[in-house]
Amino acid sequence: MAEYQPVPGPRVRTPGLGPGSWLLRLSLFKRLGVGVLIVVVLAFAKVAVGHAEVQDPLGLLPPATEVAPGLLRGGSPTVTGLQGDPIDSGLQALAVSRNVDGIVDVGAPSVSEQAAAGFLDEAYMYESVGAGKAPSVIQLKAMADFLRRYTRGAKVVYLHDSSDGDRVIVTAEMLLLVRGWSWSAMTKTMAAGDWAQLDASQLTALRDVDAALHAKHLLPDNPYSALRPIPW
Repeated sequence: MAEYQPVPGPRVRTPGLGPGSWLLRLSLFKRLGVGVLIVVVLAFAKVAVGHAEVQDPLGLLPPATEVAPGLLRGGSPTVTGLQGDPIDSGLQALAVSRNVDGIVDVGAPSVSEQAAAGFLDEAYMYESVGAGKAPSVIQLKAMADFLRRYTRGAKVVYLHDSSDGDRVIVTAEMLLLVRGWSWSAMTKTMAAGDWAQLDASQLTALRDVDAALHAKHLLPDNPYSALRPIPW
């Protein structure tokens, strides 16, 4: 029996790119590269715009005075944005713009502020200091420990009451003394308007803190006699 031989059919040619194929490939790669570059640029632009909006959304960044590296003071920051979201708040603006990692409130307690700080992963401390008053030894120790913990790695703590008033000023200056600053160095951080806000009892408390920190023995008439320097 004769072996079967298939009848060859018409050849099907696969179209090629021809002699100029490398030029076409080069053109395609260029177009692809330009497209990727545009996408990357747009992505970075979106991130940059978003960062700028979060940095100070609608001008929500509260006025803040730098008392010393690691410590700002001011009034109450906003805790929610237009949609009730802490991400559009003064607290978030402080975190992004001023590297704030901790909040110390010496004014009226605020549940919403504490909740917003927790949502933004910022540490929060409340220490009640009455208007016209100064913090106690226990409060100064607690706040100094808080500052030592949350000012590491160039981080910042924001100290405030409702309006950057007398209790914030006296607390901030006492914390500088507790940190180990001299009276002369501490006073250089205060403007004339700051001194004017403090009453006689607060000025006396400042002097008592300075005396206690430099005394070699207990001072019976000094309410801050047990205070010792706490570097932060």
